[in-house]
Amino acid sequence: EEAAAKSEDGELYARLGNIYLDSDEYKKAITAINKGLARGGVKRPDTARLALGMSYFNDKQYDKAREAFKAAGRDERSAKYSQQWLKYLDSELERQAKLRDS
Repeated sequence: EEAAAKSEDGELYARLGNIYLDSDEYKKAITAINKGLARGGVKRPDTARLALGMSYFNDKQYDKAREAFKAAGRDERSAKYSQQWLKYLDSELERQAKLRDS
C-alpha cells in the first residue's frame, strides 16, 4: 500500500486491488482499484474495471458492479468477459428475487 501511494501512476493501486480481491477483502479492493483508475497510468484499465466489478459484485453492490463491467466491456480485449459477468449478475439477481418470493 505504501509503494502504491508513492507511485506516480495508478498501476500499483490496481495490482493491490487485485490482491485484495483474491483475499476476499472487497471493500479494500474497491478503494484501491478506484484510486488506481483515478490516478491514471493503469496499463490495462479494462482488466482493472473487471476486477472492480467483481469486487462490487462480491460486496453485493450490484448496480456499481454493472457499471464497472459495462465500462470494462468498452475495450474489446475485455468485452467477452464483461458480457459473461453481466449475464451472471443478471442470473444471480433473478435467483435472489425467486428466493425472496418463495
